[in-house]
Amino acid sequence: MRIIKPARSSIFTSLVVFSLVIFFITLADGIMAYMAPVTIERKVHDTAYVGLILSISSFFGLLLDVFTAHKLSYKSLHFFMTKAFLFSLLFPILLLFIPNNTILLALSMIIWSIYYEFIGYSKYNFVYKHVDTKKHTQAWATLVTSSSIAYMLGPGLGVFLLTISGKLPFIFAILCVFISIFIYLYLVRKMQRRKQGRVLPDFPKKNIIKEFKVIKILLKRLWILVLFVVCVSLIDVFMWTMGVLYMSKLSESTPLGELLLVVYGIPALFIGIVTEKLKLDVGKKKTAFTSAAMAGICLVFVGLSKNIYTTLSFVFLTAVFYGISIILIDATFQDYVARAKIVGNDIVSILQFSHNLAYSFGPILLGLSVKYFDFSNTFLIVGILSAVVSIIAFIISPRKIKMPQNEINIKLNEQDSTENIGVIRIIGKVHRLVKIKEK
Repeated sequence: MRIIKPARSSIFTSLVVFSLVIFFITLADGIMAYMAPVTIERKVHDTAYVGLILSISSFFGLLLDVFTAHKLSYKSLHFFMTKAFLFSLLFPILLLFIPNNTILLALSMIIWSIYYEFIGYSKYNFVYKHVDTKKHTQAWATLVTSSSIAYMLGPGLGVFLLTISGKLPFIFAILCVFISIFIYLYLVRKMQRRKQGRVLPDFPKKNIIKEFKVIKILLKRLWILVLFVVCVSLIDVFMWTMGVLYMSKLSESTPLGELLLVVYGIPALFIGIVTEKLKLDVGKKKTAFTSAAMAGICLVFVGLSKNIYTTLSFVFLTAVFYGISIILIDATFQDYVARAKIVGNDIVSILQFSHNLAYSFGPILLGLSVKYFDFSNTFLIVGILSAVVSIIAFIISPRKIKMPQNEINIKLNEQDSTENIGVIRIIGKVHRLVKIKEK
């Protein structure tokens, strides 16, 4: 594959501009992440029903990842970004004006899922096409930091705007999306002028049989990473679901309890810079495993802690180690996307599917755990699970996982040969029928 290598400053500038695109569309999503449950609760007046409707987004995300791997695996950055913009505009508009109708509320959750997933695919496509492989950690540190800050600001901004007007959060979210669109259009023009980025290869045609063969081959190499991502993601799922309830419980005994999620969110402001500066002697993947194990151990101490200062300290450390792990595992998958070439989006689908598994079933399982084992024991369970899986992944995962490009090509070609044989047989039958009619 031929690579056009732009100047170093050009890469950095494009990355910063793209991170602004992600920041504003994520800020809109952060506002809507607060407004969605509030709005739905006002319409249905049933908290259990609200949870059920919100869960549609994550469960649909699982289906969308499978569909994307099959039908959209060769689509470009521009395809995913334009669709993300479209659906991110539809979501606040639909949620603002729809009546109390279950089907329309479910549709709004599906729209939410579509643009959230497509933003994820857009990030990987941008880094693959416009960032050198050696800069993957820097790129993901920048993008994760940008998204994290937006998600920190979004809910608070939504609360503030809601005190002024019920419609203002929706209007501001739409405005943020338009700002993101304008910045993206500027970026596209800039990159077109400089002809910046990799020249993409020709993609072979795939059907559903080919797709499952490709996924099966990739999972043979990546299964331990899938397990790792699912288990470690439970830390974040727990903090943003049951952690909210735990914060309320803590605040009953001490005012400092209200700082729980604030402390958990603070590392997002600097974790990207810290991760860039790390000396990765054992590689990105192994460092991600080590950091995730430390996050799990810190979460165990949160469960054991009886002092608010100790609790907040270990929550802070959990967020630091978790943030490092997520940035490095994203950078690791980005390396695989670059090596896999024609099946890069299939690898992204595997990663997105792993996250969606955690966010779909995690709240349900964690809720049951809190109900039957209380908050402290659930901290212990999630922490031990994350630490143990991370250590196992560190031990059994090779230093470098090679992408089976030759095996994938062979499978694709074998399927093509089968299809050609089928066509030849049909032509042969038609030819024989013609001869019979002539006789």
